[in-house]
Amino acid sequence: MRGPYGIQKIQIGEAGSPSELLWVTGYQAVMVGADGEEPASQEFMCHSNLDIDMERHRDLFKWKKQVSTRLFTLSQGQFDIEFAAGFGLPIFSDEVFSLNT
Repeated sequence: MRGPYGIQKIQIGEAGSPSELLWVTGYQAVMVGADGEEPASQEFMCHSNLDIDMERHRDLFKWKKQVSTRLFTLSQGQFDIEFAAGFGLPIFSDEVFSLNT
């Protein structure tokens, strides 16, 4: 599949702020126009992937296991996902994500 795509680096916390433990409990993709504000039809979304620098994440949490860098994938017709109540993914506010749309 081919079409317009973009890759953005994003961080939840503000640069320079102290790092804090956060819990990701879901992920949502909303289509917008070229201005980044105007709503666009959701049927234009093909895929939306959220990846993390897993090597750094493993170091921060002292993990030994090998896991995928991909945290979430949404595709046409599925615009959000939410973990069951009480579940989430631990991250630090200064971790950098790669948003592929």
